[in-house]
Amino acid sequence: MPKRWLLKRINELDRDVGEKALYEILFDLYAGVGINEPFAVFYDIYCNKVDNPLSKNCVSRALRAFGLVTKMSRIVVDGKEKSTITINATREELLDTFRKNGIDY
Repeated sequence: MPKRWLLKRINELDRDVGEKALYEILFDLYAGVGINEPFAVFYDIYCNKVDNPLSKNCVSRALRAFGLVTKMSRIVVDGKEKSTITINATREELLDTFRKNGIDY
């Protein structure tokens, strides 16, 4: 879990800067319903909403530091099973993660 001073610093940043933009998008789009997305879909949404997106690796690390772990899942695409990396958290888990990290929007 990130240190409180780091979270305070992240909260002080401009909206479209690094992790803050990532966490705000996560909150705005998923806090009310939870998240169950392939990582690639989430990353594309994130990239479309910010001017200077972090790399996939940085986003994955930021999510992990935040408390959301990506996992390998099997999904069906066009009738065939496919492995993909997903992000999964219920609404309650997501809100609890925001609360634990001291981030509120």
